[in-house]
Amino acid sequence: MAKLLPAHERIVLSLLFANRTMTQEELTTKTGLSRLAVSRTISRLEEKGVITKKPQGNTNIIESRLYRIHYSTQLLTRLPGLSEERMMLAIAAVFLFGLSVSVLNNYHIIAVEHPLEPSLYLIAIEFFAIGSLANLLLRKHIAAAQFERTLGILPADEKNVLKTVYNRNAITQGELVEKTGIYKMKVSRILDKFQQKGVIEKKPQGYTNLIISRIS
Repeated sequence: MAKLLPAHERIVLSLLFANRTMTQEELTTKTGLSRLAVSRTISRLEEKGVITKKPQGNTNIIESRLYRIHYSTQLLTRLPGLSEERMMLAIAAVFLFGLSVSVLNNYHIIAVEHPLEPSLYLIAIEFFAIGSLANLLLRKHIAAAQFERTLGILPADEKNVLKTVYNRNAITQGELVEKTGIYKMKVSRILDKFQQKGVIEKKPQGYTNLIISRIS
């Protein structure tokens, strides 16, 4: 998404995205931009609702409303071949395994030699399953909120097009014109820009194009 921003906004917001909170003086030093350029860039980003600015002494504290999700919430889904759907299946499998062991132990079909009661195993597994599910749902909620805030950076028509593509994941160019209510030529120009910046992929499909979101 940063690729869609003008150069100065991209530099400032990228730093804030990585650090979350910085002083305006720090931004000026780290970006190498002039004080005036940083000040104007901060004002534009504040108007778009993606940062907040609070006075502190002789400078301002700049806080990004866009930030990295904590690495602990992304660790499992970053492993090769492991998607959220597979994580959900794994959580369900662990839960059912624990439930089965507990039931079989209660009926003395198998014996679990441990000082803890079998019911405690089940409670522990239930907490694990609920915690894992809550983590996934929270991560999705944070990601959705982040995307909505990021859209505020874009002009209205670009925001409309990108949100429609993102929500559908893949949509034909004809459907996109119909859904957004933006005339064909402008949609085409916006899509060319998005494709050039790498946020969408465009594939010919019959007499139209299939537009695929590259934003995860």
